[in-house]
Amino acid sequence: MEPRNITNEEVMELTVQEHRDFATTCNVTNEVELHNAGEFLVDLKRLIREVEAWFQPMIDDAYKAHKTICAKKNLYVDPLKASEAEIKRKIGNFQMELDRIREEEERKAREKADREAEAERKRLMAKAEKQEAKGNAEGAQELLQAAAEVYVAPAPVAVGIQKPNGIGVRYEFIPEVTDKRSVPDDYKMVDLGALKRVGNATKDNPPSIPGVKWIKRPVVSGRTR
Repeated sequence: MEPRNITNEEVMELTVQEHRDFATTCNVTNEVELHNAGEFLVDLKRLIREVEAWFQPMIDDAYKAHKTICAKKNLYVDPLKASEAEIKRKIGNFQMELDRIREEEERKAREKADREAEAERKRLMAKAEKQEAKGNAEGAQELLQAAAEVYVAPAPVAVGIQKPNGIGVRYEFIPEVTDKRSVPDDYKMVDLGALKRVGNATKDNPPSIPGVKWIKRPVVSGRTR
């Protein structure tokens, strides 16, 4: 295939199509075809660099314009995002304080209910003792059974406010690893990059690593002249 210099996009489109057609129909089954494919690969590398060089000035200009526009946009957006974060923090803190108050009130309600239940149990057990002292074993047993089943539900707690429309608050849990060795394997990531570097550093004899299978595949390179 004769090399063709890129002078405009029409030439580029024709050249790219020619190379795609050759790559599709090319076979590598003998030495001659191997050399032809090698020559084609070298020309491909040259063509790729030439196409990239053709578009690079346009990319540079577009990138500069993009940076300028983004910088101007951020002059206005960044303060707004900072304001958003500050308001969210204040709303979140207020919600946490409401939850703290509600949990404290619920604790007090449970304790009050427990005290009332305990007082009722004691009352019934005292009556059971009197019935037993009178010889009424059946009545005493009924009272003891009733004492065992005493339950006083905590009074409902109403702590909260009506949230504005469009505002929602939820909680997320952020993990903090305190002992990496104790973390289950399901939550540990395998460093494939490190494994690949180890395998390639040993050339044709990668080390045996538990849980790892090495797959050998060819990597063909071509250099432009």
